[in-house]
Amino acid sequence: MADPLVSICMPLYNTERFVGDAIRGVLNQTYRNFELIVCDNGSTDRSVAIVEEFAAKDPRIRLCRNRRNLGYAGNLHKVTSLALGEFMIVHCADDLAEPGAIETMVRLATQPGVDRDNVVVLSDTFVAEAEGRRIGVHRQRPGGFDLMHQELDEYRSDGSVERFRGRTALKYALPRLAIVGWLGATFYSRRLFESIEGVYNGLLYTPDLQLNYHLMSRDPEVLWIREPLFSWRLHESGHIGKARAEAVPSHAWDGYTYTFHFGGTGCVQGRHRRGIH
Repeated sequence: MADPLVSICMPLYNTERFVGDAIRGVLNQTYRNFELIVCDNGSTDRSVAIVEEFAAKDPRIRLCRNRRNLGYAGNLHKVTSLALGEFMIVHCADDLAEPGAIETMVRLATQPGVDRDNVVVLSDTFVAEAEGRRIGVHRQRPGGFDLMHQELDEYRSDGSVERFRGRTALKYALPRLAIVGWLGATFYSRRLFESIEGVYNGLLYTPDLQLNYHLMSRDPEVLWIREPLFSWRLHESGHIGKARAEAVPSHAWDGYTYTFHFGGTGCVQGRHRRGIH
């Protein structure tokens, strides 16, 4: 069977300092059958020019430019809606990927006994400073389903895989408003993504958390590998952190509205959803 196409979805906005490294990390993957979809949200720096340089040399890169700034949630909705692969993952323009990241996730998602249409693969994640120096790891909390920080010298990667059901994780995470894994290390089938009708951009600051909960509500088999496959950069211009800092009340309200969508059983309760157009 041919290697499945993987869609790597990269929302972009004024990230000229980091986007080159992010794209090189994708192009250096040992897994070769992928498309990299970059959706620019009205950048005013050299971000688009940098992407265009890469796209001119590699036809697997698709660049989409929004006519206006849609906000982070809107751009996340847009870039994921363009995915054509059997599997997909969001990889922001300031993140980094280990060379074997996608290959490892494809292997886990397509192994015998796994329903490849209803699977989510997660991994631990390095935390890095702006220049890329690793300073810690975000890993699965022992006995839980959310993230905890661990110092780099205390962390041990053994490649083991924790298996659980999505609704089990959702029941744990929802009361804590905790995310099950990190968006940039969450790999899932496009059929699963389409079953929840994509990313809903009614929430301005935490669409990643809402996407996570909707994926888990479908009760996929979740495979969490204890190995950091990606790096999350800490820097002042990060769009999620900046938005939250500027709008703490709205961020809190976004979290509260999850109680309208999900019940204690882990099932979707809300009926007003915004689909992909």
